[in-house]
Amino acid sequence: MRTKTTKALLGIAVVCLAGGLLADNKRIKFGSGSEPAQFFVDTNLYFCFGTGTSNVAVSGTVWTDTTATANPTSNGTPAAVSSIVIPSTALLNNGDSLVFLCRGIMPAAEANTNQFQVVFGSSTILDTGLQTASNTAYTVEATLTRTADIGLIVHGRCEWGPGGGVPFVVTNAVASILETNSVATALSLRSTARRQGSHTNLFTSLRWFPAGK
Repeated sequence: MRTKTTKALLGIAVVCLAGGLLADNKRIKFGSGSEPAQFFVDTNLYFCFGTGTSNVAVSGTVWTDTTATANPTSNGTPAAVSSIVIPSTALLNNGDSLVFLCRGIMPAAEANTNQFQVVFGSSTILDTGLQTASNTAYTVEATLTRTADIGLIVHGRCEWGPGGGVPFVVTNAVASILETNSVATALSLRSTARRQGSHTNLFTSLRWFPAGK
């Protein structure tokens, strides 16, 4: 009897603790669909930031794609090599951020002209322009931070090399853009080259960083 009582009290304690972490009557889910062993919270989860007045929001990787995809066009018109639709609820609060990361290679020994773009909705966050590069690697990263219901501060960066003959090792861009955060919007890496298959994207990930409170 004591064992059963102890288990019941522990269960109540867990529920109470969870209820203390989540405000505004948000729900907690134990398991979801085909993953009954997982623990799900359907809203942001926060931790105390020392003795300060702010709390840290739990963040992490929400999507990873390891499909090797070569540039689909060779006519100088960029086309998507990796893309994800950002849900309308991903950037609900000012300060909520996304980090989009792509990595790939340019295996050809001969010089080729390559171009990369990061596009969110109708806005181009990064555009390297056509650059001569071969036998090297690249990393493309973009950060998007909500500033209003229709507004974000974005940063895009492409790093080429080492070597490869690229005239600009780093392409860097920062801007304010007008996109509606409350609707589902596509975020994509687009690329082209003067030769089909002159570069291949090997890895893409999306990390989500909700604003602290």
